[in-house]
Amino acid sequence: MVLLETWYFMQGGFFAYDNYIMENLHKLGDLRVDIVQGQYDTICPMTFAWQVASSLANSQLHISPMAAHDASEGQNRERLQQLIAALWLKHALQVPENG
Repeated sequence: MVLLETWYFMQGGFFAYDNYIMENLHKLGDLRVDIVQGQYDTICPMTFAWQVASSLANSQLHISPMAAHDASEGQNRERLQQLIAALWLKHALQVPENG
């Protein structure tokens, strides 16, 4: 994982330019967005997660008070699993319109 992350940082990151995310949030429209943010995340700081969540009409910021960046950290993983299970359940219970 370290080698992969180092390669991305040496290439200038994941995005075409600074502020790319903030300038393109409007493309999400009213799409539901859940942000899982570790309080001790130094890669994607909490202030940025708050800015993103505040800029989206239909978002919810979930803060993991004892986690950092990694999705496999206990609190982050637990919240992600809860959100995925809720999405699965919501869609699994939908009845087709023709049926």
